[in-house]
Amino acid sequence: MAFIRTPKIHSKAASRNLSLWFTTQAGQSLLDEQRNLLSHNFRRLFCPLMIQVGGPVDLISDSSAGHKIWVVSDSKGASQSPQIEGWSAQLPIASNSADAILLHHALDVTRHPQAVLREAVRVLRPGGTLLILGFNPAGPRGLTRAVLRQGSWVRKRRLSDWLSLLGCSVESLQRAGYPKALAWLGKWDLPGSGFYLMTVKKERLIPPAALTHRLRGRLLGLAGQPRQAQLGRSVARHSGKVIKFKRRD
Repeated sequence: MAFIRTPKIHSKAASRNLSLWFTTQAGQSLLDEQRNLLSHNFRRLFCPLMIQVGGPVDLISDSSAGHKIWVVSDSKGASQSPQIEGWSAQLPIASNSADAILLHHALDVTRHPQAVLREAVRVLRPGGTLLILGFNPAGPRGLTRAVLRQGSWVRKRRLSDWLSLLGCSVESLQRAGYPKALAWLGKWDLPGSGFYLMTVKKERLIPPAALTHRLRGRLLGLAGQPRQAQLGRSVARHSGKVIKFKRRD
């Protein structure tokens, strides 16, 4: 029988406290707002495979993805999306396989959010979408470190810097979860929200073969040699057609 050790970067206490908080009236209210916000974003995505990492409830079941996987640290009972047990920093999924990934408060219950981001980007295919849903530590909901215990708060500016180093770009940042007395702040997207939703795009990488052809063409140009023949071979290789170029004397 094999035993899986819990990585030190994952805080079971923070995850347990988060699940308990979502069972309260305030937590259920916030969860409904998150569902509404995600439903609008799911409509814009074409996802043969969508993965949710973390969270106390299944949120990707509302999406139109062909295949859905919910990665959980502990079994969450019955859910529409199939569950697999794993840790947010050690996903049991192949690299470049997911079209979209939802990190549902996965950064809030870990001691090393950089490792969680790195693992999510590894699994995400080039051009895929990463949705990061997290608490706003400066929000007026009264969510402090005492709620999660041993979790971590990540400033959105630092989060953007980390994503840039991982070859990703932030497309949008949405704020929601405002208290009723401050609901007018949401119309202007002002600070004071209870949570945020960051939409991230993983940049497409140029294949090494294409880079080699580009570099070879530039070197030929610098050497003063004709580039028509080189261009002809490159086009013929990619199109499957033989194209002949006549050299003018």
